[in-house]
Amino acid sequence: MIGLWNQNRLRARATRTVTLIGEGCRIQGNLTSEADLRIEGEFVGTIHAAGEVAIGERGIVRCRKLEAADVVVAGTLEGSVQAEGIVRITPTGRLEGRLAAGTLIIEQGAVFEGHSMMAVDRLPVDPQANEGPDRHSLGEGEMIAPTGEASPAALLAGSPSPSSLLKEL
Repeated sequence: MIGLWNQNRLRARATRTVTLIGEGCRIQGNLTSEADLRIEGEFVGTIHAAGEVAIGERGIVRCRKLEAADVVVAGTLEGSVQAEGIVRITPTGRLEGRLAAGTLIIEQGAVFEGHSMMAVDRLPVDPQANEGPDRHSLGEGEMIAPTGEASPAALLAGSPSPSSLLKEL
């Protein structure tokens, strides 16, 4: 059963479209993709991808915000990352910044410098935490973190330091 499931998943991935930013190519701006995205060149800006974003060994990405289903970093990624599923940093990969993901995999030799928030989809919503003049109204899919701060996306934009969170406890 598991072998059949893996084969079906591989077939599904093989038939998906992949957008490639090739080595030697430099792009700056906002990128939205329904397809998987592979970056072997350089990208500066924001990325919203419905599929996987893979940064090759020579790829360099500087994102104010990267949103994707999954992210694989074999090159360099600087910025804010939000993945519904897995963020995986390979032995040649380097990620600097903030990330929110269901699962984080840091392979031996990989570098991660920054802040991470895991299992963001499992945080409970506190309806009273949204009251008061200092709280914004929640958008679709947003949740209140246990600290009373805003959604995972808002936390990535300006979350308190881990030490200040511990002091609040």
